[in-house]
Amino acid sequence: MAIALKSATNKRCVRIGKVASSFAMLPKVAILLPLLLPLMPDISFFLKYANRTKDSSIKLIYYCADKKLEYYTGECGNTSNWDIDHQVSSNRGTRAKLNRLRAVIEQMEESSKITGKALLEADVRQRLIEAKENKKYPLSALLLDKMTIIVNEMESGERTTPVQKKRYSPGSIKTHRFTIDFLRRFKPNMTVEGVTMGTYNEFIKWCHDLDYSTNYIGSQIKNWMALGNYVGGNSIYQTKAFRKLTEDTTDIALSEEELGIIYKQDLPFHLDTYRDWVIIDCYTGLRISDVRLLGGRNIGNDFITIANEKTDTQVVIPLHPYVREILKKYGGLPPSVTEQDMNKNIKEIGKKCGINKTVLYSITKGGKRKDEYLEKWQMLSNHTCRRSLITNLRKTGIPDSIIMKLTGIKSILTLMKYDKLEAGEAAEIAAKHRFFKPKGKALKNTVQAPDYLARLIVGFFRGSLSHKDMHELNQWAASSEQNAALFEQMVEGDARK
Repeated sequence: MAIALKSATNKRCVRIGKVASSFAMLPKVAILLPLLLPLMPDISFFLKYANRTKDSSIKLIYYCADKKLEYYTGECGNTSNWDIDHQVSSNRGTRAKLNRLRAVIEQMEESSKITGKALLEADVRQRLIEAKENKKYPLSALLLDKMTIIVNEMESGERTTPVQKKRYSPGSIKTHRFTIDFLRRFKPNMTVEGVTMGTYNEFIKWCHDLDYSTNYIGSQIKNWMALGNYVGGNSIYQTKAFRKLTEDTTDIALSEEELGIIYKQDLPFHLDTYRDWVIIDCYTGLRISDVRLLGGRNIGNDFITIANEKTDTQVVIPLHPYVREILKKYGGLPPSVTEQDMNKNIKEIGKKCGINKTVLYSITKGGKRKDEYLEKWQMLSNHTCRRSLITNLRKTGIPDSIIMKLTGIKSILTLMKYDKLEAGEAAEIAAKHRFFKPKGKALKNTVQAPDYLARLIVGFFRGSLSHKDMHELNQWAASSEQNAALFEQMVEGDARK
């Protein structure tokens, strides 16, 4: 019997060849399940009436082993708040509830892979009903099942952040779910009390065997510890030995000169939108999670204003001339792109723009230190953009307190991690300091601080700050501690205005 699996998102049908003569016998379903699961489509959500401006019911479609499941979620959407292509609502509460239902099925799929038991329509429907009624599920003693409950509570808003008592961000929820899936690959049947230092060491060896990097392993351990503490019943997570692994790696930033090359480069049509997003990201420093939230309401005549999703801090960022031109080009923001496509295409853009300086890249993977020489374009990623803004602002001489306001960073230690000033650039800046000047040679103290301060702060974003201006200002600020202190006071006073 041929089975047609339909996806209303792209209105295509994927046909699976004849895999069984009949599903009348359920034991046969269990045998065929391992073959069918990889072929089954993703869990899908659709509006009952896709083109209505009025609210329409959202239903869930999923193909079970015995028949198709159509389940009305109890949520609604319309053309103004429902993204048909991505099957997602702009309403955060609706999005959280739909993701909760998705997580129910994903968890049942994982359990099915372990037990070999077929997912039947009646069982999936019942579990969805329980989830919608906010019943605790699953009734299991397994650690990962309990962790899943914790993340579901984070997503629904039942569980809030420990200190500020705010809802967890979608990005945080996503990373926690990923860690659960990662641990499920490692050891799916872990119990709450069964996690020991032996389990920890076995996990690290397992990761090394798969050639994961130290920081990647550490990020999974960090989430493991957090969720393990939420679950409770095991004090191992509070010991010093059960810790997050970390190491310093070679990260890069794009200089203003390199960004100018990227902005002006004649690129193939398919890279044009991605290039524009690179420029926007490098001159706003927004995290990927914040870029996704950008809309016309966030953009004024001279500034972008947005509430930082990760820290819930409002940031106001001046519009750079390049960003203004891009907004003018599209009549707003460029078309949205995915994080995965951005990571891929930013490298191709860098290569075509000749961002090919050789960089020694060092990293520990599989428990072994590896050093290799890469061209700079090979190291470009989404995270390069935020590092680029912070590095360029610090090179310009803007005080850290102002940069932290612009980027929503609350810790100076965090700020320093983003600064990727190269050794040669640091030497050039240091050479202008009075420490390296001939003794007894008086520095001209002719700079009018207020005028230059205004040009310093605004100039970077308007592209009007000359190297001569910067040099004279550095001389003035470095000529005495009094001038340096006055400079800081003026900056803080200007910021308060």
